[in-house]
Amino acid sequence: MTPEQAAESTRSRRFWPYWAAALALLIAVGLVCWLVVVPVRRMNRQLEAYDKATNLVAEREKIIAELGGPAKAVRAFRLYLACPQWAAPWRPWVPSVLKECGEPAIRELASQLGHHSDPEVRWRSAYALKVLRERGTDTTAAVPALTAALDDPEEMARSSAATALFAMGPAAKSVMPRVRKTWQELSNSRDPGIRRTAIQQLARIERAQKKDAAE
Repeated sequence: MTPEQAAESTRSRRFWPYWAAALALLIAVGLVCWLVVVPVRRMNRQLEAYDKATNLVAEREKIIAELGGPAKAVRAFRLYLACPQWAAPWRPWVPSVLKECGEPAIRELASQLGHHSDPEVRWRSAYALKVLRERGTDTTAAVPALTAALDDPEEMARSSAATALFAMGPAAKSVMPRVRKTWQELSNSRDPGIRRTAIQQLARIERAQKKDAAE
């Protein structure tokens, strides 16, 4: 090997780490696109279609089927809800779809209720848990998260959490004093809808207590 060839070989070896780093970066970008960007874009399209749909139940069932069933849909939406608002603008619709997943969605809804930054996602998660309970699904596991949500800074989230807890009946009996206190506080809300709901719920609690006392 001539001195010139040896020098060229040395320079080539010097660039190998850079080529390897560039290749690794390309692979990483490809994986991110495949595992995150593509699924999120697909869910954006699905949720946008849901927003425009007239038959919401059928559209929710369609989305869950396209995502591979309830368990896979819950995992997919967990990823979607973790995205920033600019990447996942339809986040508030997710709890409405998740409730069609039934029992597999309870843990995720409870988690979003307590930790999501978007107040609309939080109150819709509480509402979804209420609907699941009314359909006969055992949502007892969500009682701690719903109870913690009674301290949420957003009135709508507190209102939805209190409504969901009241719907659970005996499973949430131990926290009924806190639920009643929450409704008493919300009965002075500046929001007429929340104030009206609070007054109605307080009346329901009074009727339920009188019925229990009579029995």
